[in-house]
Amino acid sequence: MAPGNTFKKDERLSLNHRISMLFDSGTSIRFYPLKVLWRPAAEPLKYPAQVLFTVSTRRFKRAVDRNQIKRKLKEAYRLQKQLLYAELEKQQKQLLICIMYTGSDPDPLEGLVAGKLAQAIETIIRS
Repeated sequence: MAPGNTFKKDERLSLNHRISMLFDSGTSIRFYPLKVLWRPAAEPLKYPAQVLFTVSTRRFKRAVDRNQIKRKLKEAYRLQKQLLYAELEKQQKQLLICIMYTGSDPDPLEGLVAGKLAQAIETIIRS
């Protein structure tokens, strides 16, 4: 496995004040079945981006279904984050990102999720 294709704990967004800042003043875009929120980080981060993955409890009652979707989202992000990191380092930016699954399919195709996430990353880079 290449050293750049990992997804470490420090890359995950978990501090409550950062999450609330992101939801209060973040920019959002929708690529069905994903909704992506992002915002520049107010404090320095160890990595160019910190990411949060969410799946609605209202839509998916069983934790097994939510966790399976989050695993697919994390894997798609892990494989595509190098493009995002390279561009953020070039622009000397750091971002907080939230990736939400808004679809209704409890078992989405990995190719669909990866394609929509790639589109979202391209949009984030351009903005």
